[in-house]
Amino acid sequence: MAHSMDDANKNDLSNIAEIIDRLVSVPVFSGSSLAKKPVVLDLYAAARSKFGVPLVYHAFDNLAKGIGRSNSKSVLILTGFVVPPWLEPETDGPVGAASLARSINLAWDVTPVIVTEPAHVARMGELLKYAGLGLKKEYFNNKNEDYRKAAVEGFTLDLEEAKNRADSLIERVSPAALISIEKASPNSKGVYHSGVGVDLSPFSAKVDALVEAAKKADVPTI
Repeated sequence: MAHSMDDANKNDLSNIAEIIDRLVSVPVFSGSSLAKKPVVLDLYAAARSKFGVPLVYHAFDNLAKGIGRSNSKSVLILTGFVVPPWLEPETDGPVGAASLARSINLAWDVTPVIVTEPAHVARMGELLKYAGLGLKKEYFNNKNEDYRKAAVEGFTLDLEEAKNRADSLIERVSPAALISIEKASPNSKGVYHSGVGVDLSPFSAKVDALVEAAKKADVPTI
C-alpha cells in the first residue's frame, strides 16, 4: 500500500521518538541506595499503555496541534526543583527548559514564557541568554525583531494565592500550550517532596494550579 508523504513523515518522527523514549527511560539509579526498587520502567510502561505511542511523539503532537490551532504567540514552560539543604535549584530542569525554549522559538516563532520560583528568576534569565534568547517584559509584541526572545515569570509559593495567580497568568499570557519539565508536584496528601522523600513544600512554586487553570482554558498540557 502506498503511503502519503505525511504518513512517511509521521513514521519517521515516531521512530525517532521511540529511540528517545528508550534513552530517557534508562533506570540510572537501579543500583543505587537511593532506589531500592527501580521504578522508571514500570512508570514508563504504564504511561505508554495509556497513550499507545512513544511518549515523546505524543508530547510533540500535542504541542504542534496546540500551537497550530491557537492564535497565541506564547508557550508556558514550568521548571525549577529546589534541592535541600542548600535550597538551590537543580541543574537539568532549568537547562532543559532553556534548550526547549530555544527549540520552540526557532520552530514556531512563539515566545517561551518560563515560570519558576521567584528566587530563581534572575538565574533562569541568564540561562535563556546563554541559549541565544533575549529577555522581554511584554508577551504580546510580535514584531519581527522580538521573535528571538523569551520571558521569565516568578510564581508564588503560597497555595491559596496560587489559585488566583494561575487564572490571571493564563488569561494574561494566553498560551498555546503549557509544558512542565523537572517540576515537583503534590502527592495525594498535598506534599511536594524529592525522590528520597524530603518535604519541598515550603520551597516549591505551586505551579500545579497553573496546570489546572490551563486545562480549564482548554490549553494543551505536557
